[in-house]
Amino acid sequence: MSTVHRTGPLRRQQQLLALLQREGALSVSALSEQLGVSIMTIYRDVRALAEQEKVVYNHSLVWAVEQPVTLPHSCSVCGKALDRPAVYLQGSGRPQQGYCCLHCAITQLSPDKLAHLFCRDLITNETFVAADGWFVVGARPISCCQPTIFPFLRREDAQDFTRGFGGNVVNAVQLPPLLHAQPGMSMRV
Repeated sequence: MSTVHRTGPLRRQQQLLALLQREGALSVSALSEQLGVSIMTIYRDVRALAEQEKVVYNHSLVWAVEQPVTLPHSCSVCGKALDRPAVYLQGSGRPQQGYCCLHCAITQLSPDKLAHLFCRDLITNETFVAADGWFVVGARPISCCQPTIFPFLRREDAQDFTRGFGGNVVNAVQLPPLLHAQPGMSMRV
């Protein structure tokens, strides 16, 4: 472990953010080693920072959200008013785009851009990278745009959702071609 002195949670979270901004995405174990604290402490800090929308993480990496976070007040595609975007695009060197739903976001992106698309799990509200997710397409509840797409971090949760509300479970690789095949749909390159 490094020689970083033990600090309180707020100071340690500031150090964690500074590391991520300097180094880019890091694993939880690398953060643990560099900050000289346990992996569980890093997970607690990451969850706290994710709730403040300062970091995002998936099963293997943590990275800082580009600051300042400036999201539009309406969906970049359909114009629906947004209190808090359901989905957003994090681009390197470009402004973030906010979307009311996954349908609007995915119809605007090429499949290789899914690594920069973040959404919130329907059950846990946890932010995750769309490329790591599972999605229910065409379920009975209509959320916004059609076909409806509901995001889940865990496949089991997506499957449970379909038992009650119908639809099909697909992964991130299957999602863009599926939407592209819908009549009247187009995706940007």
